[in-house]
Amino acid sequence: MAEKRQFKIVVLKIIGALFVISLLVIWCFNLKNLWLANDYREGAAETAKSQEWTDLRNSLSGTLNGIADQLKILEKNRNIEQEAVKNNLAGEQLLADLLQKTNKLTSSTTESNLPPLASSSDGIKSASSPLINKKQNCPAYIDCMPTIGISRPCQIPVGCEGVTVIAY
Repeated sequence: MAEKRQFKIVVLKIIGALFVISLLVIWCFNLKNLWLANDYREGAAETAKSQEWTDLRNSLSGTLNGIADQLKILEKNRNIEQEAVKNNLAGEQLLADLLQKTNKLTSSTTESNLPPLASSSDGIKSASSPLINKKQNCPAYIDCMPTIGISRPCQIPVGCEGVTVIAY
């Protein structure tokens, strides 16, 4: 019986060793496939990272190009505004010169008691007619804004044509 028991122990050890050896062989073959899979995954991940960097780089360059274009447009608009201000100042100077020459011409006429059309301090805004008698009761303006209910006349009274202004 002891021999039979020794035989069973030896067989059990052989079966255990074969089982361990078979596990090691399977593990080695599978390890080769694992390394290939990891290499593939790393390559795919590297490709994905590369694609993400390319997309990010393209997006950033597009944004920077858009900002540069907007800055060019703003600079162009600023130049246009500066030219408009210069033209406006030149136009105002031209109007002031014309007004001054007109006042000189009106003051040099034979009727020296007539007031000038406008003074240089008033600019173009106020022009008074020399033919209007200032003693009449002429309103400065007539309110012609639309109202609900009673309608108002929007006609300048006779003789007040140069003094009264219609306000809308």
